[in-house]
Amino acid sequence: GCEIILQNSYEVPTGYHMTGKTYEEFSDIMRQNAMEDAQEFLKKNKIEEKDVRIVLSFDDEDDPGERAYQVASSEKADLIVIASRGRTEFASLLLGSVAEKMLRYDSNIPLLIVKDKKENLGFFQALLRI
Repeated sequence: GCEIILQNSYEVPTGYHMTGKTYEEFSDIMRQNAMEDAQEFLKKNKIEEKDVRIVLSFDDEDDPGERAYQVASSEKADLIVIASRGRTEFASLLLGSVAEKMLRYDSNIPLLIVKDKKENLGFFQALLRI
């Protein structure tokens, strides 16, 4: 009897203008990419799209965790569930973790972080992503 909301945020990267597209055009492209990512997530996890409501959030402040809390608050969510790829201690120094940042928010909504033990980003992988 509950409703599941799959929230995915998107942003317009700097340098978008080098593509020759307007901000609005590139925003539409990024929104479509966010929808495709959400649908791929559902497919990968064998969840029917009809069983969830997809909410796409424009993130102009590069803070997907804050966007997730804003959606959860406006929807009066009872629980937020987020996946964590996991990082070694050294890797976390180089890359910020959305889940880690969300733990620090002062929120009235409980947060459940799910981690796949098989997915872990090491220090050298983090260096390559910078």
